[in-house]
Amino acid sequence: MKPKGFLQTLMSVCSGTEDFPVLIQESPIQTILNIFILALICAVFNVSVGLYPFYKSYISTCKQLEKKFGGIQFNEKGIVPEKFLEKQNCVVNDEDFRIDYIPNLDVLKTYKPKKEYNSGIVWTPQAILYWVRLMEDDDKLMILPLMLPVTNLYTSNDLSAILKKVENVDDSPSFYSLAEIYKIAPKEAEDRLSISFYNFTSNILLWIPLTIPALYTVFLFSSIILNIIFVSMLYLLFFTVFIYFLGRGSNLGLTFSEIWKATVYTSFPGFIIATIYTALKLPYLDFQTIFLISYFIYYFAVFSRLKKTYTSNL
Repeated sequence: MKPKGFLQTLMSVCSGTEDFPVLIQESPIQTILNIFILALICAVFNVSVGLYPFYKSYISTCKQLEKKFGGIQFNEKGIVPEKFLEKQNCVVNDEDFRIDYIPNLDVLKTYKPKKEYNSGIVWTPQAILYWVRLMEDDDKLMILPLMLPVTNLYTSNDLSAILKKVENVDDSPSFYSLAEIYKIAPKEAEDRLSISFYNFTSNILLWIPLTIPALYTVFLFSSIILNIIFVSMLYLLFFTVFIYFLGRGSNLGLTFSEIWKATVYTSFPGFIIATIYTALKLPYLDFQTIFLISYFIYYFAVFSRLKKTYTSNL
């Protein structure tokens, strides 16, 4: 059987179940290739829809920050604003995102973001931390270092020291404990540097310096890739095993490979719907929830078609 191209396969899968008996006969390598192509297309779509609103908000935030703080200095105190170095202050953008400048590290021992904010940045001379609330109206936060120490970072001694500190932190690290771990080494006096907020770079991704819009682009792209290629594929493998041993596949005489290909192609509309839902930032449900709902709705139609085809051939 001559394999269909990706676009032909996508159109046939999303337009109905008639071609599924043919699709499950193609090579597993072709199926894997098709899922990778779909994941790339969905990731590019997510970036295309999500990047411009973020960039517009980013420019607005940078203007507010430069109006209030001037710029950013790297000096003997660490990383500080050009103006009002000793004054605690904040900038709020998009109503639920805030950036707090806290000159005294000890303040972080008791710092808790207000519940009306879902995410933000805590900036101290010693460390810059990004936080996001895991659930609305919840005290549980995920805190990540936005800028890692870059002085001699790649020497084995410094890296092992950082990793040892991370291992000794409990499961719910505070702003203070993470700021202590990822403390930015102060610059020497002759190595002082001032930059604008627009040119600020982060080392959060594998310690590779990236501008914030570039970092967000990577996040938008990789979030879809991870959801489709890794998380969802684990779900589909579980469904395949379940169907093969306990479900409809064993009754139809389908092989494990054929059932797996059927589950993969059944997931295509769900991936597309979940990607659009996520890219548009619609509320209440996440990628995996939308995907699973869409998948199970289409699952019954697909396996009804397979049952009709294979029982008629018996």
